[in-house]
Amino acid sequence: MAGPIRYDLVRTMKSKSVVLSMAVIITLSLALVPLIGAATNPVPSSSGGAVVLSYYSGSEYRFTAYSFNTYGQPVIGTKVNLTISDSTGPHSSAATTNSSGLASWALQAEPPGTQVSYSMTTDRNLGGQGILPPGMKPGEVLALGGSTLTTVVDPSNSSRSVALFVYEGPNGTEPTMYRVYYSYGSGQTPGAAIMNVTRMSLLGAPTSFVSEFRLPPPPRNATRVTIAAFEADPPYDLVSGFSAETVGGNLTPPSPSAVFSSFTSTVLAVVVPLMSIMVAYNSYGKDKATGVLESVLARPVTRRSLGLSRYLSFVIASSVALVMTMVAVELISQALLGGSLPPASAVYTTVSLIVEAAAFVGIVMLLSQVIRSQGNMMLVSVGLWISLDFFWTVIVFFASAALGVQVGSGDYLALTIQSSFFNPAQFYSLVGQYLNGVSMSTGFGGSIPISPATYGVTPFTLALTGAFWILAPLLGFLYFVVRRD
Repeated sequence: MAGPIRYDLVRTMKSKSVVLSMAVIITLSLALVPLIGAATNPVPSSSGGAVVLSYYSGSEYRFTAYSFNTYGQPVIGTKVNLTISDSTGPHSSAATTNSSGLASWALQAEPPGTQVSYSMTTDRNLGGQGILPPGMKPGEVLALGGSTLTTVVDPSNSSRSVALFVYEGPNGTEPTMYRVYYSYGSGQTPGAAIMNVTRMSLLGAPTSFVSEFRLPPPPRNATRVTIAAFEADPPYDLVSGFSAETVGGNLTPPSPSAVFSSFTSTVLAVVVPLMSIMVAYNSYGKDKATGVLESVLARPVTRRSLGLSRYLSFVIASSVALVMTMVAVELISQALLGGSLPPASAVYTTVSLIVEAAAFVGIVMLLSQVIRSQGNMMLVSVGLWISLDFFWTVIVFFASAALGVQVGSGDYLALTIQSSFFNPAQFYSLVGQYLNGVSMSTGFGGSIPISPATYGVTPFTLALTGAFWILAPLLGFLYFVVRRD
């Protein structure tokens, strides 16, 4: 008897479906690489904007506007409405940016030495008003609205930033007489404090009214980036400056624990139950529905022994694959993050995922005893996985509505956690709450830490729940396997 059982156990573990599932689970460790990349290189943000420049030519005010998107690329059709007011009254005009994102126009008005004010609006939520500086010289450029120096997203690499300089030289000439510099820094030092040529590195010289300069990757200890434009000749007068939180690189490397938790909850905890369903179906459920198992039963082996050998082969294969995955994750963590996974988290996570795998294997094998059709068996199995993994929060929401529990309240949090005890796909979530703790939002941007034991999440209840989800489907399967054909 032991010989046939051992033979079937080895044969099942060598089957294509089991080997493929093991390979998929182990290969999933590579998904940690892009997760680390996303954590260490957050995508910079920019909403685009518009810049309006002006200078007095001696008889009229000449204006230039540039409208751009997130990537600094030109935006066509942006409307600019401008009014200049002097002693003779208001003078209004409107312009629309062309295919280059630019618009140029002029207005007759008194020179800036008199009382001259302006008011400007655009359809891109840019506006401004003020008085032109009395000491403004003819030909001197003034920005009426928008930031002449800012950062946008690099269109060729969305994890990097580009410095965008929109300006013009005296009398509307190209701004080739300026130079753009940058500096990365740490702490909360205001950017203006380091806007000095001697403290900054050269990015380049503009070659047109709109110039872009790619910022180099920031060092790990950087928290801010400062960019500034100066006149090229001494005394290097500051023309424009911009300082903001650093984008395009991670300033504080994420901890291995945080990355590992994100990887497990978004990848492993979702895929492991599905792979367990597929393996159990392909290696047992389908054979049961098509009658292939009958040829195996012709050997000196009982239905119970055969079912148990198949079950053990699936669980052993999943366990081996998960252990190997944790080893791969540890190696990746050390190589890319320079740190190791917390041993307790790795062990608890591996065990919790093995419990989920065993539970879903047992559930599919149990369903194979009560559902005769291959299609229906697969449909019910996958539907169950989708409901328990993806729609569980929706089910809890409707349950809370039926019970009159307010969303966001302490009772709702208790219902969410305690309902997870009744869902094998949420067992990892329970283990995570035990390891990382539970918190409830205060509604003012903060949170209150709460002991998981408050909601019954303790080592004893976790062990009891894990044992239940392993034994209940298995015992149900073994009960039916000897009582149904």
